[in-house]
Amino acid sequence: MSEAFSELNRLKDKLAISDAVIEKAAYIYRKALEKGLVRGRSSSALMASALYVACRDTATPRNLKDVEQAANIKRKDIARCYRLLVKELGLDP
Repeated sequence: MSEAFSELNRLKDKLAISDAVIEKAAYIYRKALEKGLVRGRSSSALMASALYVACRDTATPRNLKDVEQAANIKRKDIARCYRLLVKELGLDP
């Protein structure tokens, strides 16, 4: 759990993202944990996609490529987790 949040702080520095966006990403990630979406999946990919959702939600101009490069996770994996989060948590895509 804590390693996921230290990963989030690392991404915050790399992408120069505000605390509000980070808080939102952490909230989304916690929701995913509660629903058991992390089991069997890469927690870092899920965290990266939660961050991407938070960026979109707060109109922070960061695209998938930015997140992909900062997190060092394949875009395909982030996109897959993103779709999962949107579907399972009922988020606006």
